[in-house]
Amino acid sequence: MVGCRAVAVLLLALVSAVAEDAAEDAAARLYLVEGVAPAAGRLEAAAVERAVEALSLDVAAGGLAPPDAVAAGERAVAAGLGFAGAALLNNAASKCGALYGGDDRCDRRSAYAAAHGAAPAFAGVALNYAYFLEQAGDPAAAADALDASVAAVRADGSGDRDDGLRIAAASLCAPHALSAAELPGRYARLLRRLEALAVELEAAPDPRTEPRGLRLVGNLPIAWPYLGYAALPLTRRLGRLYAAADRAWAGGIAAHVLERRGEPTPVLRKPRVAICVAIVAELGANTSPGLLFHGVFLGLAARDDLELCFAAPRSLDSDFAAAARAAAAAVVDLDPGDLAASATALAGAEADVVVYLALGLSHVTYNLARCRLAPVQVVFGHGHPMSAGLGDAIDYFVSSKLYEADVANLMDGDAGRLAVLAEAAVLADVREPGLARPPPIVLPDPAAAPARAVDAAARRAARLEADAGGDAAALRLAAAVPDRGDGGQAYDEQLVLFESPTIGFPRPPEPPRHTRTALGLPEDPPLFACPRPRGKRTSVALRRARLQHSKKLHPDFDASLAAVFAKAPGDALVLMLEGARTHLARWNATLGPAAAARLVFLPRMPREDLLAIVRVSDALLDTHPWGGGVTVLEALAVCTPPVVLPSRTSVLQLALGHLRTLQLDDQLVARDSEAYGALAARIATEPAFRQLMRLTICRRNAWLFEADKAVDEWARFLRNVARRTHLVPPPMVWPWAASRDAHAAQRAKDVERGYL
Repeated sequence: MVGCRAVAVLLLALVSAVAEDAAEDAAARLYLVEGVAPAAGRLEAAAVERAVEALSLDVAAGGLAPPDAVAAGERAVAAGLGFAGAALLNNAASKCGALYGGDDRCDRRSAYAAAHGAAPAFAGVALNYAYFLEQAGDPAAAADALDASVAAVRADGSGDRDDGLRIAAASLCAPHALSAAELPGRYARLLRRLEALAVELEAAPDPRTEPRGLRLVGNLPIAWPYLGYAALPLTRRLGRLYAAADRAWAGGIAAHVLERRGEPTPVLRKPRVAICVAIVAELGANTSPGLLFHGVFLGLAARDDLELCFAAPRSLDSDFAAAARAAAAAVVDLDPGDLAASATALAGAEADVVVYLALGLSHVTYNLARCRLAPVQVVFGHGHPMSAGLGDAIDYFVSSKLYEADVANLMDGDAGRLAVLAEAAVLADVREPGLARPPPIVLPDPAAAPARAVDAAARRAARLEADAGGDAAALRLAAAVPDRGDGGQAYDEQLVLFESPTIGFPRPPEPPRHTRTALGLPEDPPLFACPRPRGKRTSVALRRARLQHSKKLHPDFDASLAAVFAKAPGDALVLMLEGARTHLARWNATLGPAAAARLVFLPRMPREDLLAIVRVSDALLDTHPWGGGVTVLEALAVCTPPVVLPSRTSVLQLALGHLRTLQLDDQLVARDSEAYGALAARIATEPAFRQLMRLTICRRNAWLFEADKAVDEWARFLRNVARRTHLVPPPMVWPWAASRDAHAAQRAKDVERGYL
């Protein structure tokens, strides 16, 4: 009887405690959302933290309006809970700002600033705030925010190291350039900062047992490639920084990962004939890599000789992710907030080959790649068309002969000459630590003042000494590499060139057919579309509107744009999205006010509406030095001819490859900016030529959306590298004739042994 009474008392106490917690949570939520003070005049800190967590989920799900979430975060800060309030303000900020597709009743910058001010030692908030400021064109303010956070982390004494914040500071790079003249200085100073920090971190001891400092490194520096110079010297140093800042992490995730390193043949989970291939999706907002690999994944998943595993967060809701989960033999759920758990989960798949659809866009996939979670690691070149710079962590970079202007240059080793020249010019005065340095050269160049100020702020935040040689390095770079794009790039990985385009891009939905008048456009003047979209998201729940990716509107493109205006009729218009207005001041100077007045800026719109506008345009203007991939495919899908200048491209020449597939590279590829303008004018003014191009594209564009050949090449490539039957020095054109023979012979043996 006593025991029963004791149990009853305990149960009553438990029920009472639960009820009390529920009441405290309700009071905390009421205060945060509506500002109603609790009757007792006080709030329990734990209840406020639980309420903040619940409200953050509500904001993400759309259950709480962003302005209300901002107000709730401010009340949490006022209540003395800085970290909890900062977390809610940070989550609400990502939903604010009409320019970014958010709520126009709250300001994104103000919300981030409030979050950072409430908890400057909160690394995640600091990195998000700094990234926002950098992408908004204010890298100096981003550096100041990171500087304050580094100081706060060091004063906090919680044990977290500040390496992630310092790496973010050294990596700062504004996405837009006011003129071409400032680009050498921007690139040179960036490369010198990265080199200086890499040398320091590599020399520092690493006493930690857990990778606390680098776990939060924020967004990867996606603006680097848009400088137009060789990206490999930059990405190599980013790899060095990650490796130096967290030496134990990549090698210490799980013991069985270490055991598999360096093995010549895969260790299989069970006896099987099928090769296990893990496809790791791009985890960020850009779903273009998944779109481009969609048909290839489905084709590979249908084969008996391959076992496909799909790795992605559960929250990834793109069309590609849904189709891949349905077709895959196994699914690995990645947790973007827990790198160790994600790496362990992916290693548990015991894949023979891991294929990353993009590297350089998400710090999660970047860190997974560093761990080498399979005997063979491959990166899909069309996903993010540049080398990851991770050294021997990635074995193969899969591209196509169609995307290279001159394959002979690759075989002769000339494709990376700009990377070699750029690195040598920028670091010519850098000596080994402890050796004497030459006297600094100071150039009286007023135009370099903004770049110097940004560099000084970034170095201060990264805790680096001032650089007296930045101006001289910029001068050497401008002399050594006068033309940024040469149609080629260097690779750390072994380059593999397929015969097919390597992609399986699904044909875009047919846009509505409208007249120009119905779309709000003039009927008579020549129209050139130049929409540089960002984040081509295809959510299952919602087709989100697209924003302008104006980083691709590089100052080097201005010469080609000027040629279009000079050679096309005087009433010709160029259609851009609203975000391109960022460059209007520059275009007034480089194009002239009269030409700049012929730029038409369109509001944000859904994908199908944008394609309808591209369809009624006379031509699509492809940009350089970073050209279009998905954008050009979409234009070709609606039969609009693109104008392409691949020789000034500094990454994979994707548009050139698409035109080669259609056998139209002789007609729609220009050799220089003058020819670019002349070709655009010809399309606009010669109806017969324009109609011939449109009809030819319409007849042939189905070739772009057929994935059978790419699937076959991917299958044979994956089987061969998993079995290590072909290993040749880079660069290489895959020996497809020999591969076909070897594949047929292996299949015959498998049939004979009863495997197939």
